[in-house]
Amino acid sequence: MILRSGDEDARGLAEAARASGALDFAISTAQRMLRDAQHQAAMLPRNKYSEALDAVCSTLIEVVGQFRT
Repeated sequence: MILRSGDEDARGLAEAARASGALDFAISTAQRMLRDAQHQAAMLPRNKYSEALDAVCSTLIEVVGQFRT
């Protein structure tokens, strides 16, 4: 539907996702998965790579949260 439709159809689909709670569910799921990844990564030896992974997860949790209505 989106591939053959215009902006108005895409907005309608986005609104339906918000109204049904699907968007909030997807955001919550993504944030939970990112926190789980941080928890697992915390078991790794601390170094610049594990710290970078933690920072990426924190940033993504924040960015994904911005889509919440």
